[in-house]
Amino acid sequence: MRIDLSKYIKSLFDKLPRYYRHDAFCKDVFLNLFMARLILTCILDKVLLAELDITRMEIVNDKFINKRLRSLYADVIYRIPLKNGKEGECIYWVIDFKSDNRHNATIQLFRYSYNMSMMLAGIEKDDDDEIKQQTKVHKNQPLPCVIAMIFHCGECVFTAPTDIADLISLPQGSALRSLIFRYRILVYDLNVLIEKTMPSNPIVYLFFRILIIAHSKNVNEEVFALFEKFKEDFYKSKIFLTLWDLGLYYLLTSSKYFDPKTYEKIINLTKELGVKIMSTTIAVKFYQEAETNGIAKGRIEGIKEGKKEGKK
Repeated sequence: MRIDLSKYIKSLFDKLPRYYRHDAFCKDVFLNLFMARLILTCILDKVLLAELDITRMEIVNDKFINKRLRSLYADVIYRIPLKNGKEGECIYWVIDFKSDNRHNATIQLFRYSYNMSMMLAGIEKDDDDEIKQQTKVHKNQPLPCVIAMIFHCGECVFTAPTDIADLISLPQGSALRSLIFRYRILVYDLNVLIEKTMPSNPIVYLFFRILIIAHSKNVNEEVFALFEKFKEDFYKSKIFLTLWDLGLYYLLTSSKYFDPKTYEKIINLTKELGVKIMSTTIAVKFYQEAETNGIAKGRIEGIKEGKKEGKK
């Protein structure tokens, strides 16, 4: 069934939250199958891509997530067939979006991968954590392949452990380390990218740059530079313009360095090109609420400061 792109884009903007956080922005982009294929093709190793049939990849977030998996939460899950595998052979690619350096990220994704594997194999845990067989499974049937990745972009480089073995309390030279269960996650960290290593695809480049500059003190200058670099591309694809629109709203509501006046100027420059921006209707409400809350907060702080001065 073919999706009406215009309706999809409108529904996307209709549900935008007041504060459009890092994980929500990334999830909206990765849940577009065109964007997902484009990004994975740019960021995955060529050796891995040679084994995966990205053209037949599908999003399976809502197809099998039960209450247990939903409580553990992963942002996006793909089912990707193998190019040279047997009919039906595939892997499941789980992506979690992070902007911090939480030490337990590996454990979180391991728990998710484990529960997901049990469910896909027809084995689940009940409320008492006892393993029970849900369906008849051949005793020699292998477990499904679930691969976990962290897509990271924050104020610092991702340095948390990526292997469960690195969390174990044992001396580095201990022979016991060879017996530890290994579970490794992949990390794609935008913070380590430089201009030379940025994806050449303009759509992916724009997405990555928006995420990176959100944490930069020079975000306002960077946005104007992006506008000049890509303003001719806004006519080429609705997806490109939608990404620019979402990105501006993300910077407006989530970047502590992005000036609202910059947003207004960029919106006006974009309108001058004759292309429609959809996030402005939401931004008006954001401005109104921010102004109201700012005045109320200012009054409270003013009263507190006045009392302090009075006491002095």
